[in-house]
Amino acid sequence: MHRYILMLLLLMTACNSTPKVTTIKGTINPADSLAEIYYYDWVDSELQRLSKTVPVNNGSFETTIPVCTLRVASVRNPSWEKQADFVSDGSTIMIDVDSCKATSSNPEGIHSRYVKYTNYYINHEYLDEAYEIWNSDKESLNRLKEICDSLELDMLREAYTKNTDNVICDETISWLEDFVSLEELQAYLDMASEDMKKGSSIELKLKYMPAKFNTAPGKMYSDIEGVKDPDAPESKARLSDYVGKGKYVLADFCGAGCGPCRGITKDYLVPNYERLKDKVEFLSIMVWDEPLETTKSFVETYGITWPVMHRCMEARDIYAIEGVPTLILFAPDGTIVYRGSGLELFLKLRNYIE
Repeated sequence: MHRYILMLLLLMTACNSTPKVTTIKGTINPADSLAEIYYYDWVDSELQRLSKTVPVNNGSFETTIPVCTLRVASVRNPSWEKQADFVSDGSTIMIDVDSCKATSSNPEGIHSRYVKYTNYYINHEYLDEAYEIWNSDKESLNRLKEICDSLELDMLREAYTKNTDNVICDETISWLEDFVSLEELQAYLDMASEDMKKGSSIELKLKYMPAKFNTAPGKMYSDIEGVKDPDAPESKARLSDYVGKGKYVLADFCGAGCGPCRGITKDYLVPNYERLKDKVEFLSIMVWDEPLETTKSFVETYGITWPVMHRCMEARDIYAIEGVPTLILFAPDGTIVYRGSGLELFLKLRNYIE
């Protein structure tokens, strides 16, 4: 009897240790090409990004990959022109690479929830509901925006709090950050599972939270140092050379190789500099580890005549620069007035300086 129980326990252990897999079935063009699958799995106690190439027969392919709901996996065509994202949640995922769509056999699974939430937010599926609410009173367009923001926030809170152990919380935290206070953001980050706090945007945000609190609107500036003249690498410039001198300072934390940074410089900073320079000092702060020749070329390409701090990598940690461009407006006394991604500041700038 004891031997039978022991054998049964060993069999159950063996069954439970069998790796779970997600079945991938898909279609792709050309019909005789290869499908490239990028996925995640634990290797030596580290979550790593892996890949496999699957042959395509008559336009179809099928394979299995390990279950991992901590990151988004993807299938690409050989030219990388098409990509379908999915969550490897143990279901069967049907993928049409040409239309970049992935559907799970489990409508209640993590992949299906991922599609639901991303479609709702990215494709603005809340707009119909917002218009229906707004049509009942049609008070103003500001009221419509309030309704949209409320619906977005409700969805983001639901998406995050119900998925703190999978990639959905990692995908939604950056959107949620736009709506909540730093105190609320800290509380949401603390909810994430320990696995989600490793190597994700959750981990990065947790790392930067002390700096976010220290450089939030209302706080006094923190000094940083960079190279003043790219032709003289030993020359130094400090933020205190410009901030706190009795004039507003608009600091653009950027990178020369960043597309959006080039766009905001060309389309907003350069066209507005002459108009605003008597009231606002412009300052570009290059936060990436880029050669001085690269940042010098950036300055010359766009005809930047305002001060530039080159190779100021320490700014990323001190000012919690998770992405560029990030704009920070400093008051004449050095107090931080505003920080954000950019365009909203230009709409509000007159309120601050007049």
